[in-house]
Amino acid sequence: MPLPERREGEEHKAFIQRCMADDVMVREFPDAGQRQAVCESQAKGQAQMAKSNEQKRVDLLCDAELQITAAAGQGESAALPTFHMLAYTGGPMSVGSFPVPVVIDLAGLVVRGQKIPIREGHHHRIGHSTSVTVDAQGGQIAADGVVSCTSRYAREVVADAQQGFPWQASIGARVVRSQFLPEKKMAKVNGRDVSGPCQIVREAILAEISFVEIGADMNTHTSVAAQEKENQNMSEQASGNDQPQEVVAEAKPAAVTPAVPDVESEIAARLERAAAIQAACGDHLDIAAKALREKWSVEKAQLEVMRAERPLPPDSGNDERQRESTSNAVLAAALCMHERIADDKTLLAEYGEQVVNDAGAISKCGLRGVVDLAARAKGREISTLRGSDWIRAAFSTVDMPGILGPVANKALAAAFSGINAVVPRIARTASHVNFHSHTVYSMALNGDLEEIAPDGELKHMNMSEESYTRQLKTRGAVLTITRQDLINDELGAFSQAAQAIGRKAAIARERAMFALFNATGAGASHFTTARGNYFEGAATNLQSSSLATAVQMFADQTGPDGDPILVEPKILLVPSALKVTAKELMSSQYLLATGLASTSAARRDPAQNVWQGAFEPMSTTLLGATYDDGSNTAWYLLADPADLPACEIAYLNGQAEPIVEYFGLDQNVDTLGVSWRCYYDFGCALAEYRAGLKSKGAA
Repeated sequence: MPLPERREGEEHKAFIQRCMADDVMVREFPDAGQRQAVCESQAKGQAQMAKSNEQKRVDLLCDAELQITAAAGQGESAALPTFHMLAYTGGPMSVGSFPVPVVIDLAGLVVRGQKIPIREGHHHRIGHSTSVTVDAQGGQIAADGVVSCTSRYAREVVADAQQGFPWQASIGARVVRSQFLPEKKMAKVNGRDVSGPCQIVREAILAEISFVEIGADMNTHTSVAAQEKENQNMSEQASGNDQPQEVVAEAKPAAVTPAVPDVESEIAARLERAAAIQAACGDHLDIAAKALREKWSVEKAQLEVMRAERPLPPDSGNDERQRESTSNAVLAAALCMHERIADDKTLLAEYGEQVVNDAGAISKCGLRGVVDLAARAKGREISTLRGSDWIRAAFSTVDMPGILGPVANKALAAAFSGINAVVPRIARTASHVNFHSHTVYSMALNGDLEEIAPDGELKHMNMSEESYTRQLKTRGAVLTITRQDLINDELGAFSQAAQAIGRKAAIARERAMFALFNATGAGASHFTTARGNYFEGAATNLQSSSLATAVQMFADQTGPDGDPILVEPKILLVPSALKVTAKELMSSQYLLATGLASTSAARRDPAQNVWQGAFEPMSTTLLGATYDDGSNTAWYLLADPADLPACEIAYLNGQAEPIVEYFGLDQNVDTLGVSWRCYYDFGCALAEYRAGLKSKGAA
C-alpha cells in the first residue's frame, strides 16, 4: 500500500478502520481485534518511516546542491584518492528502527546525474561520484568516484581504510512511493522473490552514498586508491547492506578519539526489550527465542504469535510440494468445501486423501484467497491489486477454467442428480452420434419357433415393420460471474447459479418426456383403444377394480403375429394428484371398507389388498393438469424399461449429464465478467406401445 502521510486524531482512526476493512487483512486476521493491532502497528511503522524520509529528503537536497558546487569548483584531479563501490545488491535491508525489512526496487530508482555526493555517516562530505550504474535486472548499484573534499572526515576515511578499518556503505534516497508486503505474501523485486513482511520502495531518487561503520547488505564491496599509491580495497555498504569487506588505502592516518558507549544504558535497554518480547510471546518459547536472536521488534513478535495461533495454509518450504498444495485439484476441492458443494466422501473418491487434506487447510479462503494462492504458486503476486486489475491479472495468470470449471460442474451435477427425476427410471437409455432423426424398428417379431422337419430346414421369422423415431435436440444457457461478484468474492452466487442450471436441465428432460405422454389418448397415435392400451370411462379412476381391468388389458397385448407378448407391468405412473392413492394401493395390507354406516367407518374389509407391492408407484407434477395438456386423473401402467421400454431417452455420445464449458473473460460485450455456457443434448421418444397402458381416469 502507498506510504501514508502522518495522521493524528480522528483522521488516524479513520485510516486504521480503512486498513481493517481491506480484503487481504480480513482474510489474514478474521478477528477484528487482531486486525486493529496489526493495522496500528503498520501505521506506526509507516508514519515513522514517512517522517524519517521527509527529514532526509530536505537534508539530501541541500547537501547535493552544495556538493555539486564544490566539485565543480575543485575539478577532478588524478592525484585525488579514487574509489569503486558495489553500493547495493538488491536484497532486503534493515533500516533503523523500522519494524520490517526494506527492499528498493531498482526498476523505479532514478539517478539524477553521474555526480552525486559521497558522505561519511550520511552527514559529512567526503567526495563525489564520477559514474553511477544501476542494473535493475541484476539488482546492483555500482559507483566510481574521488575523495574530493578536504574535511577531516575525508582524511579520516582514507586514513582508517589504510589501517584496515572495515568501512561499509549506505545509500540515501528520497522515497516517492512504497508498498507494504504482508506476511506470507510473495513479490518479485530486482529479479528475485521477496517474502513478506517487508516494505518495497517502488519509486525513489538516489541522493547520496555514504561510508558507514555498520550496514545491512551482506554482499557489497568497494576499492579505494589513495593519493600517489597503488589501488587497494576499501569496503562499503549500501543502506541496509550488511557484509563487511576488507579496505586497504595508503594515506597518513589521522588521530581519532573513539566514542565511549554508554554500556549500562545499552544493557538495560536490551533487558527491557527481552522482557517485553517474552511477555508478548507467552508460551511460544520458540518464537521468543527467534525474536531475540534476530532482534525483532515487540510488535513483530506479537504478530508472529497471532499467526501461530490460527490455522494457516500448508507451507512445507519445498517448491514442488508448494506447487502440489496449490494445484488446480486442491484449489477446486477447497472451493467445493467452502461452498459445501460436495461432501468429503465424494471429494475423496475423486481427488484422493492428500488433495482433500491440502484443500481442507485452505477451504476457508474463499474465491479471492484461492485465486491469490494459485497466482503465487506461479510466481505472480496479485493480492494487492484491486477491482478490474485483480480480475484481469487472475485470469491471465491462473488457470481459472481448471479451478472454477470443476466447481461449476460439481454444483450442477449435485443439483441435477438431486432432482427426484422419473424419466431415468421409466425410460431406456440410448446413444446417438449426431442430430439426425433416427428410425427405430419395433422388436416385435412375425413367426414362431416351429418343429424342425426331417430335412433340417429352419423356418424364417421377420421383424415387424412397426417403428418410431428419436432425434436429439440441444438445450442450453449461459452462466456468468459478474465483475462485481468477483470483486466481492461472491462464489456463492456462482455456485447457486450452477445449481439452478442443474435443476433446470433435469426439469427440461422431465418436461420433454411427459409432454409426449400428455399428448396421447383416445384418438392419438400411441395409447389408443384400437391398440388395446387405452381405456376411459367413469369407472376408470385409480382404484382396485380399474387396476384389475388395466392388468387384464396389459396381459392381453399381442404381437403382430397374434402371439401374446407375455410382459408384466412393473410401474404405476401417476400425476401428483394421485400420489397418495397410488401409495395406499401399493402399500396397504387391507382395502378400506366402503358403504358402511358412520359408526362402522373404522372397520376394515376382511379381504386382502391384492395390489400390495404389485407395482412401483411413481409420480410427477408434470403429468398434472397445469402442464402441457396433462390430467389430474389419468394414470399409466408401464413395463420395466430393461424388459420392454414404453419410452426412451437418447443422449449425444452417451453423455447423460449437461456439459459446462468456459469461454473467456469479457467475451460478451454486454457483460463485465467471466462466463460459462451449459448445454444438454438429449431427445425423448415414446417407444414400444405394448409396454404401456393408459387410463383416462374419467369419463
